[in-house]
Amino acid sequence: MINITSTSTFTIPKENNLENKDTILLPKKIQGGYIFAIADGVGKKKGAKLASKTAIEYLDKINDIKELSDIILVFNMIKTILVNISNKDESIKDMATTLTLCIISPTYIKVAHTGDCRLYIDKYKNKKLIQLTNDQSEHQKLLKDGVFTKEELKNHPRKHALSSALSPNMKVEVEEKEEKILSEEMSIFIMSDGAYNYYEDDSDYYKLSLANINEFSFKLEQDILKKGAKDDSSFIAVKILKSKEQNKYSNDKNKI
Repeated sequence: MINITSTSTFTIPKENNLENKDTILLPKKIQGGYIFAIADGVGKKKGAKLASKTAIEYLDKINDIKELSDIILVFNMIKTILVNISNKDESIKDMATTLTLCIISPTYIKVAHTGDCRLYIDKYKNKKLIQLTNDQSEHQKLLKDGVFTKEELKNHPRKHALSSALSPNMKVEVEEKEEKILSEEMSIFIMSDGAYNYYEDDSDYYKLSLANINEFSFKLEQDILKKGAKDDSSFIAVKILKSKEQNKYSNDKNKI
């Protein structure tokens, strides 16, 4: 059996007088496990908040992990809803949102992702966050293809241009990844770019607080508030605990 023993979250707008285009789905127990997610509405697109809200509202209606067995279908259903909305209002035909979803089952976690939010895990072995998602952006593609180095792209004018997102007029590429739950404890983090930019700038500074996700969350939130948000900043962290009985079952199964 898997239980969520702790959770922490925040979402901060880029500026207090501006709409926060991020929408979050807090950890939700469903039949067969848990789900949680962050959708980051693409800021320069009209209807960005509506797009992120629509994605999360669709996920929030899911009550059984079996409904997530075909994750490509789930993402395409959200896109279809966005297309139907935009057909009624031409002014929002370019609305778009990222979406990063985590599914927790009794034996594994599954990530479904499009855009540039990030999901990390900490297995409590080396107290270091392991990034499971790949940014779907022009910046990341240029790095992957070896066209530029990370330093050369630091001030690139299209640094945040996405290569995939949920949008009526954009191709959606869904990245899926599974990670077996082998240790008794594991922490999972989803962050929008406004949050992880702070973390990535000084990951060693936050390393000492990883054992306590509430302390980690508080430290990161306070830094963003003090130094000023560079973008809408959203964060969800959960700590999961696998019962000893489940751990024994998994070990025995691996010996067969």
